[in-house]
Amino acid sequence: VALMRGGRIVQVGTPSDIMRRPNSLFAAEFVRSENVFHGTAECEGEYSRVRIAGTEIVVHTRVTGSIVATVRPDDVHVGGPDAPDDATAVMIKGTVIHLEDRGHGFAVRTQGELPLTALVSRPRMQRLNIRKGDHVLLGVSPATVHVFQSPREAPSVVDTSALS
Repeated sequence: VALMRGGRIVQVGTPSDIMRRPNSLFAAEFVRSENVFHGTAECEGEYSRVRIAGTEIVVHTRVTGSIVATVRPDDVHVGGPDAPDDATAVMIKGTVIHLEDRGHGFAVRTQGELPLTALVSRPRMQRLNIRKGDHVLLGVSPATVHVFQSPREAPSVVDTSALS
């Protein structure tokens, strides 16, 4: 699959590659990374310390300076008594402000330390009995945070006119 913008190839890969490893903010937004945040990053070797609204996440990237970070809603874990599988997950407190039925599950929008939207399956929603106004614990694995330099950039752009 080739993802294009303005007649130029932005990213080439399988649908899963583009969804799970977008190479630009455009690609991330195209695959519905609804959680988009502006912040700063400091590079420390192979990792960057990303700071967004008082929340710090150490991400495997070499980006530094002003950044935009994205997280897909299906990569945000809404906690009950169980924690996300990733021991490095950053836990964020939030309050449910909106529930949206999306057919296969629910979008759970929160406000708090970091306003996040999570996608929760129907069975999990029933188990957790989440309601508007509930206080929840959200888990975000650093491996699911995509960090891009500000302002919007599209690395690896290929001019398709040469392909004609």
